[in-house]
Amino acid sequence: MLVSLFVLSSVFSVVPGMTPEGESTAQVKMAEKWQALFEWSQKERRGLTFYIQGNTVAGIVVQIGQDFVEVRNQEYGSIIIKLDRIDAVAGK
Repeated sequence: MLVSLFVLSSVFSVVPGMTPEGESTAQVKMAEKWQALFEWSQKERRGLTFYIQGNTVAGIVVQIGQDFVEVRNQEYGSIIIKLDRIDAVAGK
């Protein structure tokens, strides 16, 4: 199984080349990759693993919001995850 792991770190905030909104180009690219993984999970109904402050949450993406993603798994019908709390996402 091929696993993709994307990590967004606060280190990116000090990278030169900030956008006018204050985000670095690395953060924007990472957000685009996360968005692609979220859409893949939602479309294919396949699970992702979210790494959140030392914890892991596995689930299928149900809804993608502006600043959150909603997932579900066998244990919970709805889990809301704030995007700014996610350290990494693994899937595919």
